Amino acid sequence: MRYAFLVCVMICISFSAQTLNAQDKENRQNKEAALPLSAEQGWSRPSDKDQASSAAYMILKNTGKDDIHIVSVESPASETAILRTNIFDADIILMPRIENITVPGNNTHKLAPGGDHVMLMGLHAPLKAGARFPLTLETQTGKTLDVNITVGAAPARIAPMKGIKSEPLPPVQDAEKEIEDKKAPKTEATKDDPAQKSE
Repeated sequence: MRYAFLVCVMICISFSAQTLNAQDKENRQNKEAALPLSAEQGWSRPSDKDQASSAAYMILKNTGKDDIHIVSVESPASETAILRTNIFDADIILMPRIENITVPGNNTHKLAPGGDHVMLMGLHAPLKAGARFPLTLETQTGKTLDVNITVGAAPARIAPMKGIKSEPLPPVQDAEKEIEDKKAPKTEATKDDPAQKSE
């Protein structure tokens, strides 16, 4: 009886080990499967010693049939890297943080001034023209894509959108406050308002 029990235990252990090995193999195969995503013409504007942030741009190409979502980004060039886009409200440009950037299946998506981009915040050192730094994009499946960013002028294929100037964009907080100020109802002063009386 005891012998039969030990045999059952050994069989269970062997079966569990085989199951775990199969799952581990499948996970490795999924992780090692080629990511049908590539990046080209990655670039960033130069920065000076007083500039704590910059933006990176590129063209992403998805050769697979399914959409790919970029969910996070990191780079050794800065303390933090996030995904942002631009929203236009009259003559104000907002740059809200976004959860992901989608690259449609069998298509490309351009990260360019005036649109989606990678924001580098807390630069460890000024970005000098001609220098290069790495940037890693992570997808919704956990797979990553390493991109080389060149500091300098924008490539011809990633020229700024029409109407977008090359100067740094205004801070998000300031832009949002300015819009709220513009939307706030204006009240006319009454005749009894001391501010309207001449001294």
